[in-house]
Amino acid sequence: MAWPVELDLRLRGTIVGRLRLAEEAPARASQRALAELDLRIRLARQRARLDKLSEALAPAMRLRVERAGSRLRSADRALASLSPVAILERGYAIVSDAKQRIVRDAATVKTGQPLRVRLHKGHLDVQVESASE
Repeated sequence: MAWPVELDLRLRGTIVGRLRLAEEAPARASQRALAELDLRIRLARQRARLDKLSEALAPAMRLRVERAGSRLRSADRALASLSPVAILERGYAIVSDAKQRIVRDAATVKTGQPLRVRLHKGHLDVQVESASE
């Protein structure tokens, strides 16, 4: 019959333990609520959050600047290849009349008309001897 006594003692111990936890629960909840209200704790949490965000910001900004720089270099290369100066460097010339209008068609000039030929280095003042299409 010792067995029922042992079970009774275990049951009482469990009940007493649970009652203690139940009695302490409101006090723990109050302590947590007070901790949330403590401005120093809130400030420390916000500061930690700000530090974490600041650490993430620097690499993100660096990556964004690198990508923007890459796009800028690409656009610069494309623009340079289309530049009239780059075209002149490849051996082409820009011909203009006395009113500085670009000559695009041989049919628009007359024999004897003065023209200016812009080269990569310098220019030539020429006179039309003949024009053909």
